[in-house]
Amino acid sequence: MAEAGSGTGAAARGTLLSQASPDTITLPFEAARGSQQSVPAGDSQDTARTASLETPRQDPSGAVLSSTLGSSSLQNLRLLRRYACFNLGVAVDTHELARRAANTELLANGKVILHALRSPRWVAVVNPSGKVMVSTPYDGQMARNTAKRLARFVQRRLHPQANFRGYRQYLAYVRADLGFRIDLPALVGDITQKVGKGASFFLRYMKRGKDPSAMVEIAPHDGIILKIWQSGRMAAQVVKRPPEDAKSAIEAAATVLAAYKMWW
Repeated sequence: MAEAGSGTGAAARGTLLSQASPDTITLPFEAARGSQQSVPAGDSQDTARTASLETPRQDPSGAVLSSTLGSSSLQNLRLLRRYACFNLGVAVDTHELARRAANTELLANGKVILHALRSPRWVAVVNPSGKVMVSTPYDGQMARNTAKRLARFVQRRLHPQANFRGYRQYLAYVRADLGFRIDLPALVGDITQKVGKGASFFLRYMKRGKDPSAMVEIAPHDGIILKIWQSGRMAAQVVKRPPEDAKSAIEAAATVLAAYKMWW
């Protein structure tokens, strides 16, 4: 049941998602560039075929980005995962790597997964070609140093000619709690009504279960994806952007989602 005492609640939501000006959310970093983006929605078959956004496990060592947001009830705004890749410059004997390293998992396709079980945890996937993907609960130089330590391990224990090249961070995953439950069917219904009308809230899928969720895009061409749970959890994934942009996306969306607050 949506929040009581708001006879104008539906009207307020309609204003947020249907008026010509508010239907395009301007994120703080977009405003700085002086640009707003309205993105045409795809057809229903495209949205049905879109793959779901997997939720990484929460790591207690994740960097806390902010604890408060003005008068907002956002809680635990934090970086969960930062994904990066690099190349060792040599073909890797992944079977031998799995044998020599601790906490490894050799996959049928020849890739090996390495886990750091102590906090802060990280996970790396090493391809036989020498390409490596690594995810960490932190950003910047700490994440880069983790990748370099892995490259050094391969160089010392397995392939002396291995090196560290082409490092780049490409994806960040940020989480927060809204502090209230969301009337998800109403939200999805309002977004669906705006399909084809220039709205920048762009529904990709809705998942049912104990805690239903919906994945939406904001300015998809800039690689910003939001996942919203009915329980009030929220996550943002950004591609080729810093984690601060994911934080800004959550903050901007939280303002809109306040109109869909539920009592329980």
